[in-house]
Amino acid sequence: MRFIVLILRLAVLFSALLLWTTIATNVRAEDAVKVCDDISPWPPYSYPSPIGNRETVPKQTGAMVGFLGDLFKEVGLKYTLTLRPWKRCLEEVIKSSGPGEFEVVINASFSSERAKDYHISKPIYRTTPGIFYSVDAYPAGLNLRSRSDLKKYKICGVRGYNYQEYGLSDSDIYTVAPSLKAIFRMMSKGRCEIIVSAVEVVFGTKLFGEQIAPNNVRSVSVPGTSPETYHLLISRNSSRGFLLLKRLNIAIDKFKNDGTRDRIMAKYQTLMDAN
Repeated sequence: MRFIVLILRLAVLFSALLLWTTIATNVRAEDAVKVCDDISPWPPYSYPSPIGNRETVPKQTGAMVGFLGDLFKEVGLKYTLTLRPWKRCLEEVIKSSGPGEFEVVINASFSSERAKDYHISKPIYRTTPGIFYSVDAYPAGLNLRSRSDLKKYKICGVRGYNYQEYGLSDSDIYTVAPSLKAIFRMMSKGRCEIIVSAVEVVFGTKLFGEQIAPNNVRSVSVPGTSPETYHLLISRNSSRGFLLLKRLNIAIDKFKNDGTRDRIMAKYQTLMDAN
């Protein structure tokens, strides 16, 4: 009996080593991973840094950008980060066949639909779902008792964003625009009544000297919602997509356990508090 148990343990160990060898062989260091992010800022996780004396185009900075660099260093892979309109980002990663094309999207929330189209990494950070409205239009505030009450209002949304955590589908969004900045302008013109968005992102725009929410806008929490998790989306069609998922998940777990992720997130929270 002991001999059989020993054989089984050796078999499991051999299988694990074989999987890791396969991952290391197929995800080669020379094949840089093309990573896509929304062209619209998503502070404090991804946003343009101030332009230096020798720069003409701002570089991206933020908690997720910093964490991404540590992730790829840990797995021993080079990567490039490119900005695209959000919907285009998602579409290009879905179509990716592997190296040379976009394989990863950052700063993506979970939805059941996305789980069908992408490999979804373990959660990296969480945001607070919020509702934004004009006090000029609603001086007494909004009448909200549950998520379903959101549907009583004309909602502005960003094209391609996921609103599953708010209990909303695409058909519940009254009108859409390419960015958060654009939908706040739409609300100020009376083209919609409320905006649903992560609170941290709206107030985080002050990190790069911009305030997208006018002074007459207030935010309230969404009844019946929990903090929303954000992940990496990895192409299911990529020849190495599943292997990338495995290696990146191992690195995410390591950085959660050793405190690296929390230190990076705390750094940018401190910057927000200082502003």
